[in-house]
Amino acid sequence: MGRNDGVTPMLFAAHNGQVAVIEALLRAGEMVDKVDGRIGFTPLMSAAEMGHDVAVSMLLATGADVEYTTDDGRTALKLATRLPMNEDGHKRTVALLRRDLIR
Repeated sequence: MGRNDGVTPMLFAAHNGQVAVIEALLRAGEMVDKVDGRIGFTPLMSAAEMGHDVAVSMLLATGADVEYTTDDGRTALKLATRLPMNEDGHKRTVALLRRDLIR
């Protein structure tokens, strides 16, 4: 996994659920698991935290590491479940991450 000292375009797109931008960045060769040096998140973690299930699905399909853990123990699944799951996006996100973990 690569590290970056700031917010990468991929992390920004994942955080905002911008699926078309994620797809374009992946086609351009952007690393799916580049870690943000400021907060230690991967794009998958950022999308999961925000409940962007379509972005999570795309990142998982392109090989994002669902088991990546930050230095302080956070994972994409922990981030997706830390907020009340009253939104369908978070529920679908949790289901996607759990399904990927058992593969």
